[in-house]
Amino acid sequence: MGNWTPVYSTEQRHAIETAALSGRLSLAEIQRRAENGRLDSQLEPFTIPYSSVAYIARAAKKRRAGKDKSPLATMPAADANEHIRQRLLSLADRELTALESRKGKGDPKLAKEWARCVREAAAIPGKEQRRLPTAPSTQPAEAPIGSTLANSILATTRNNTKHDEPITV
Repeated sequence: MGNWTPVYSTEQRHAIETAALSGRLSLAEIQRRAENGRLDSQLEPFTIPYSSVAYIARAAKKRRAGKDKSPLATMPAADANEHIRQRLLSLADRELTALESRKGKGDPKLAKEWARCVREAAAIPGKEQRRLPTAPSTQPAEAPIGSTLANSILATTRNNTKHDEPITV
């Protein structure tokens, strides 16, 4: 099988999807605006057949309705988890490499987000692993009592030894 090269850019597809999902334009109007350069202010005019506009719009509506099944949905859960975990780690690795190559122009917040992505991916169990238990709560059992209503209720219930009496706040 040969490599498939998309005919329309991601930006062109996105503009068609946005216009179709808005429900304000007919497919024929979307096609005309694409050819006249009025579909999106960032796009140059481009020619697209009506059938391609219809296909892109149908696919977008199907995705939005949640009816577009990923191939992962048909895999066993352990295989799907492993596939997603590997993809997340590969994506994080590529993005962190790109971030490092910017030499002093990297965004620390972005690095922190990718580190979080790696942490989340590590929490996904591997194919042969069982799910790890969640981390225990960092909040102490006897939280300090503040002025909030919830804390007042908690304090009252902790101090109320007779459970048949009504709780007063």
